[in-house]
Amino acid sequence: MTMPELGWTTDGIVTDVHDGDTITVRVYRDFRVRLRDCWAPELEPIEQRRKWAVLRDIPPESGMASQLHMMQLANGYQVRLHVVGSPDGDFRDSTSMGRVIGDVYLRKDGTSLAEAMVAAGHATKEKPK
Repeated sequence: MTMPELGWTTDGIVTDVHDGDTITVRVYRDFRVRLRDCWAPELEPIEQRRKWAVLRDIPPESGMASQLHMMQLANGYQVRLHVVGSPDGDFRDSTSMGRVIGDVYLRKDGTSLAEAMVAAGHATKEKPK
């Protein structure tokens, strides 16, 4: 068995899907979670969608398709959230734009949401340039 990275792990429920790589997980309060190693097209602004579409050769509406796929995968489901911390126990590198950055897994079968989005073609593992 592999030891998990240092961090904070808890169970919760997905209460909202913002887009293909950002969801809200309710623990004792809601956390907006940016999935680690998952880069999905944004919903807005339109210039961003067009740029993504040109770079990835996919339609600009793909942000909406990505969001819908995430909703089907996770909205309303029990999940396990793991937020990676630094070796000194600080979480300063685990937030971005008011969101925690973490790994989220479905409790029913252990599916990684990030890996599922990438495998379905709705996201990439690395940020597009």
